[in-house]
Amino acid sequence: MRPVILRSLLRPLLRPLLRRPLRFAPALALLTAATPAPPSPHATTPAPAAPTAWFGPPWIAIEYPANPIDRTTRGAVLLVHTFHHEQAIATRLEGVAERVDPERRAAAGSAAGVSRVALRFESTSRPGVYALRRTWPAEGRWLLTITMGGGEAAATAVVGVAEGEVRLVRVPAEVRDGWTIPRAPTAAELDAARRALSEARSGA
Repeated sequence: MRPVILRSLLRPLLRPLLRRPLRFAPALALLTAATPAPPSPHATTPAPAAPTAWFGPPWIAIEYPANPIDRTTRGAVLLVHTFHHEQAIATRLEGVAERVDPERRAAAGSAAGVSRVALRFESTSRPGVYALRRTWPAEGRWLLTITMGGGEAAATAVVGVAEGEVRLVRVPAEVRDGWTIPRAPTAAELDAARRALSEARSGA
């Protein structure tokens, strides 16, 4: 049979099918909408979420003596705990050691003559716990001022060390609206701590 005659016979049969809408078109549209587009080579990774802001009072605590079995605290003078409410948090620490015994202040140029030394803290195996390593001479009496955080979220511990042993620990604070809020020590409180440390040295 010639091709012309075959087309003439098939055209009446195919014409109704060609006039009908394609039933698979909506499904194809849904499939296209649901299929994710391939990633663009110029796309950027979303920025990480901002760190959580802490609200409410912090707290600082001193642990002494340090655990000699834990290699991260072995040999430390003391440990510093930093909290937000009851939760241990990682934060910034800074501090200074001040020589209290005046008779050893004057030897300029010698280790005994050093009167103020910056403190050095190290992270430990526990979150929110820092080891204080001695950076000041071993002899004499030293008043340590250790501060966590900054601004309104700061807390300060005043620690007295005599001949290598911790003799006093104070955290200045006040009660406001039922909360114990740490604050910076006053000059009078630091003077009182110096006197107490001197008396501890003399055995009084």
